[in-house]
Amino acid sequence: MFGDIDILLVDGLKTLLLPRILWPRGDIDVSYITFCDIVAVSESINESDIPPNLPQLNLNNPHEVIEWILKNSKEI
Repeated sequence: MFGDIDILLVDGLKTLLLPRILWPRGDIDVSYITFCDIVAVSESINESDIPPNLPQLNLNNPHEVIEWILKNSKEI
């Protein structure tokens, strides 16, 4: 469906200029918000804890998550 694409997902390394998805489980650690471009949420997340200016992805919609990754990934 997405063709012949190689993608590397990086966890951590906040000093690298890469797009970031905040992928919380339970409570959101607000110290990570300044490093993130978008937050992936499910029913386990209290959406009132998410800043209103931070876009959201639905974890129950994997195509939405994949599309965001493909659109926002950077060539390195």
